[in-house]
Amino acid sequence: LSVQANISGNANLLPEKSTSKTAGRVWEPVKDWSVSLDYFQIERRNEISSLDITYLLANQQDPNFAQFITRDAGGHIVSVALPYINIGRTKVSGYDLDLKGKKNLGEWGKLNLRSTMSINKEYLITPFPDSPTVDYNKTHDQPAFRSTLAVGWEKGPWTHEISTSYVSGYAYIGTPAETCNIDKIYGAPLSYCQVGSNQTYNWFTGYKGFKNIELTFNISNLFNTSPSFDAQSALANGSYPYNPDYSSPLGRRYAVMAKYTFQ
Repeated sequence: LSVQANISGNANLLPEKSTSKTAGRVWEPVKDWSVSLDYFQIERRNEISSLDITYLLANQQDPNFAQFITRDAGGHIVSVALPYINIGRTKVSGYDLDLKGKKNLGEWGKLNLRSTMSINKEYLITPFPDSPTVDYNKTHDQPAFRSTLAVGWEKGPWTHEISTSYVSGYAYIGTPAETCNIDKIYGAPLSYCQVGSNQTYNWFTGYKGFKNIELTFNISNLFNTSPSFDAQSALANGSYPYNPDYSSPLGRRYAVMAKYTFQ
């Protein structure tokens, strides 16, 4: 069974508006070590978009959405209208944490550390002016936590660093109003209802022992980690089985570079 969906323009659109708020603080508890914490809040209003058909059908009993659904004499849906409208409001808030430090090891060189963390507190969407606000945090494409960590060691002309990046998992469904029925539609296991977290490691070595020359050696995806399987991409869209925003299908990769500085 298919339903006709009609996307149309709207001459009565209003301009979008947004408001951003940030507040932060930096601590330096000891020399060469610092911690910064920032709170952010971004709100967009009068957002221009067409109605999401999944959300529309899930809330078809709402009087606000009835006008966009056409039914036949038997009450069956024959078409839906998805015009561009000032559809609602999105409000995102969370925290960013940065840690930087270095430790002098004397004749053993110097140790460096840097780390970043981003925590999404909420991803609130009001899909229609008079509709209830829904938190989309941890649904598809909205991981709640991301982080990076790098530890480096410098001694003489040598520099070595190992780093890692992490993205937390999220639900297969695109909206909180949906139910993951991947088993009924595709015959896939219910474990696909959750996209797993993804973590990769990288290695870097640099050498500056030659005059005006810098040599570097990189290994990306050190442990040849596969991207987390994303059923939304693999099945619903019929494309690649991973989310390109947070992971890559490329396995372990090597790079050797030489840089010469003219003086």
